[in-house]
Amino acid sequence: MNAETALLQSIRLALADIPGVKLWRNSMGYDSRAHVRYGIHNPGGSDLIGFFESRFCAIEVKTESGRMATEQLDFIQLVRSHGGLAGVARSISDAKDIINGRIKD
Repeated sequence: MNAETALLQSIRLALADIPGVKLWRNSMGYDSRAHVRYGIHNPGGSDLIGFFESRFCAIEVKTESGRMATEQLDFIQLVRSHGGLAGVARSISDAKDIINGRIKD
């Protein structure tokens, strides 16, 4: 398991303990035989998507050295522009801040 996958799993499990939070892993990819992309907002959709208190949430998980793609930044802005909670989490604390509306850019 790479560092980003381990961080994502830690964040997902930590947020699962918060009442009202429901997040899913947004697995994305491309099926070359069917010529179909899968996952929500591929490319660019956040790693974790779901809801907290009836608000859509999108959390992009990155390690401290991880870099954001333009499509990922665009998706976060899209979610925010429609009243959702979205941001980049480099720690469990960052993810909790996103869920609670204390988004750091």
